[in-house]
Amino acid sequence: MFAREWKFFCKSRIFWIVLAATWFSLGLGAWNGYHRWSSSVTQARLLNQQIETTYTRIRAMNMRVGQLIASGNTSELSPAQLEYGPHRALWVNGNNPPTSVLPAAPLAFLATGRSDTLPRSYSASPWRGLEPNAPTTDDPVALWIGDFDVNFVVLSVLPLILALSCFDLLANEQEDGTLRLILAQPVSFRKLLLYRASARFALVAGSFLVTVVTLAAAVVFAGGAIWIGRVAAYTTVELAYLCVWLLIAISVNLLGRPGTTNSLLLGATWAAMVVVVPG
Repeated sequence: MFAREWKFFCKSRIFWIVLAATWFSLGLGAWNGYHRWSSSVTQARLLNQQIETTYTRIRAMNMRVGQLIASGNTSELSPAQLEYGPHRALWVNGNNPPTSVLPAAPLAFLATGRSDTLPRSYSASPWRGLEPNAPTTDDPVALWIGDFDVNFVVLSVLPLILALSCFDLLANEQEDGTLRLILAQPVSFRKLLLYRASARFALVAGSFLVTVVTLAAAVVFAGGAIWIGRVAAYTTVELAYLCVWLLIAISVNLLGRPGTTNSLLLGATWAAMVVVVPG
């Protein structure tokens, strides 16, 4: 029964609309998430290389200072080197501390969270401690809206796609009177409704799973670390969230209203749960 409904769904125009909207939104979210993760990792690697170069030079200088002090040949040393000796490394760059960045979050390539509002880097010195640099250079409106990442797509875009694709599961058949002919076959109304909704959900959920696996593989190939447990937990929660929207769509269709009424009910539900309640 599911295979039959899937074939009918693939032949409909709504299938290609849902496919294009789903893959476009997920693709854009995946690219933005991977780009932010890659930029963060690259920035951290470059800063660490600069700091290691500085510390290598400081260690070589301190070894030379220690050797000169031990041999008694202090004429080549400056007053500051004589005062601090080999312990000068504790105070080096105290007025010009090195820059540090936080490591990438375990799910940074999937969800930005509020990391875009945090300082991009920190200055650390033994005198002043840890000081955040400029918080961000992003556009304030973009920060208010949030990143268009995979998490935003799943929370806001995919529920709307599900609502638009499931508002008329059996409404057209009810309006044109062909539903009774369909139910004359050995299939119940609820089972038919469930299979049609499942075909649409399979397209959206399958696209989401492919996106997560592809992103995780891209991060691994780029040398990043994947926390499989957190990725699995994130995927499970997001699929459960999409299942809630599928149940909402089925419940609205069970009311037996026309397709226009179903679309208005699902649209109002989406606006309330995605826009009004979070706001």
